[in-house]
Amino acid sequence: MSSVMRTTSSRLFGGLVTGLIASALVLGPVQVVHAEPPGNTVDELFPYGQEKFDAEDYGEAAAAWAKAARLLPEDKKNAATRQTLINLAIDAYLRAYRAKDDRSFVDGAKTLLDDYEKSLQDAHGTVELTPEIADAKQKIDDALADIKAKEEEAARLAAEANKEPETEPEPEPEPEPSKPGNGLIIGGGVALGVGVIGIGIMAGGIAGVLSAQKSYDAATPGSTERDTFQKKAQTMTVLEVVGGVTAGVFVAAGVALLVVGLRKNKKAAGNAMIVPTFGRDYAGLGLTGRF
Repeated sequence: MSSVMRTTSSRLFGGLVTGLIASALVLGPVQVVHAEPPGNTVDELFPYGQEKFDAEDYGEAAAAWAKAARLLPEDKKNAATRQTLINLAIDAYLRAYRAKDDRSFVDGAKTLLDDYEKSLQDAHGTVELTPEIADAKQKIDDALADIKAKEEEAARLAAEANKEPETEPEPEPEPEPSKPGNGLIIGGGVALGVGVIGIGIMAGGIAGVLSAQKSYDAATPGSTERDTFQKKAQTMTVLEVVGGVTAGVFVAAGVALLVVGLRKNKKAAGNAMIVPTFGRDYAGLGLTGRF
């Protein structure tokens, strides 16, 4: 019976972890469909992009400058202007990615740079990037590597969450225990242990929210750091809520199982009784009685 109780408790806790990971994947970054920027000349698109950049709408600014760069043919007359527009567009794309955590902005920057390198190859037979554009290319590669690492980690966690738990062999029939409440007591202890884990998760979430709020208040208004700390606070709030719910459910269930089991064992234990004990930083069982 004790073996079955441990298996059931493990599956309950595993289901909780699976739900958390699935929620994180579902609530991940949302891909955005970007509209075509207005204007068909560099004179129209450049100021439009600057206006959007000043308003911190970096995705629109990048799209406008990228469109303007593509309108100019690659020749000696336009070389400097195209390089400037490419630099501005890539910088805006990367700012948009950092602000919204949307990989389509990084993909847009890479496509623009690939097109630019092809135009250099077609026009001159060689590809010579300025130091500024070479640096931008490295930043794109770094962002793509970071995205790949995150995707691989998310896939690994999802695979672990969906992995079927190992089935324990059926236990041999055991003789009727002398204390019929032992199974309930063990189950209650396991439930209390999961509840303590929930308390730890909740405490960690509360501490994380407080830390993120402090960092958010200290950051410059309107900066990307503030966005980062705001996202961290939201994540910690989810942990706080999940931990609180887990603690409440499993602690209540554990206490109920312990009380029922202890009552069944009371006669067999004589004057001595095992009772649940709780403190600020612990939960467990204790022995009490009159001698």
